[in-house]
Amino acid sequence: MGTLEPRKNLENLLQAYSALQPAQRYQFKLVIAGAKGWGKGNIVEVVNRLNLQESVIITGYISEQDLSTLYAHARFLAMPSLYEGFGFPIIESMSLGVPVLTSNSSSMPEVAGDAALLVNPYDINSLSDGITSLLFNDDLHQRLASKAIENANRFTWYSSAKKMNQIFLETYDENHHV
Repeated sequence: MGTLEPRKNLENLLQAYSALQPAQRYQFKLVIAGAKGWGKGNIVEVVNRLNLQESVIITGYISEQDLSTLYAHARFLAMPSLYEGFGFPIIESMSLGVPVLTSNSSSMPEVAGDAALLVNPYDINSLSDGITSLLFNDDLHQRLASKAIENANRFTWYSSAKKMNQIFLETYDENHHV
């Protein structure tokens, strides 16, 4: 989701996905949504090089409504980014009860909480094992799905505004009691 650029780690994701058996890839398509961003390389070239044309769908930019539909029909969100400022797709998908596979680095562990499967984004085997686990381990999938909405609720606009207001009040009190 979002702008397709090197920090999204799509080449490693595609390499990990390519480790699935062809029948598994036929059953579980990989959908890559987002507008093309900066950086060298073309994701279509990687898909072609890995012979994944039949199992990878690249949508380009999609609307918010279509994005919600995509999340709602996904087995899980794979977001093995190398860096994210926050990671809104994690919260967006979790708000619909969709499990997440994401990186064990940057902001993702904090945002994902205990409602995601964390993997090493630099390690193709770690990514591949995570993909396989969320596709075929129904107990793990269900456990993460059951925690997803609760985790997403930690980041509502209301709770964020309430926390920000509390920070302002504390800062004001500290500055006026000096």
